[in-house]
Amino acid sequence: MQSQGLICYIGVSNFAAWQIMKAQAVCKAIGTQIDVCQPMYNLVKRQVKVEILPACADQGIAVSPFSPLGGGLLTGKHAKGAEGRLQDDKTYAARYGQPWMHEVARDLATLSQRLGIAATTLAVAWVARHPAVTSTLISGRNVDQLQPSLDAMGLDLSGDSYAEISQLSPKPTPATDRSEET
Repeated sequence: MQSQGLICYIGVSNFAAWQIMKAQAVCKAIGTQIDVCQPMYNLVKRQVKVEILPACADQGIAVSPFSPLGGGLLTGKHAKGAEGRLQDDKTYAARYGQPWMHEVARDLATLSQRLGIAATTLAVAWVARHPAVTSTLISGRNVDQLQPSLDAMGLDLSGDSYAEISQLSPKPTPATDRSEET
């Protein structure tokens, strides 16, 4: 266990909030804790904001989201007609194939041009700005692909810019069935 130095950190990935809380309760019963959660989180996959991010914040669990670029959708390259895994991989095509998601990507690319900041940089900075997010998992095939994501570390995304980017995609519905109250 952690107290014996056998395990440094305990992390979970792709857990629902109830699973995180159940696992945390089990950990507490045996004298340990979950240290980090790795959910999918990006401008078109925002559902984690409803329960997962608040649960992690409440439990003191670090959050390191993956896929801040939506499988490449939010890089802006698809808005220009580029090909990639969104067309070639059935899983990514299904995950990011809804027309509204491509519209969000186009709108982000337009905003990117207006601000003079790469869409990739804006997408990663938007994810990283959430107060529950501790770090963001990024990737790229080469330095040229990786650099705009790294540039997000130096971007101080203002509250206004964060709100403008947030308005590009639908706000996730509440966890309860009382959406008329939001």
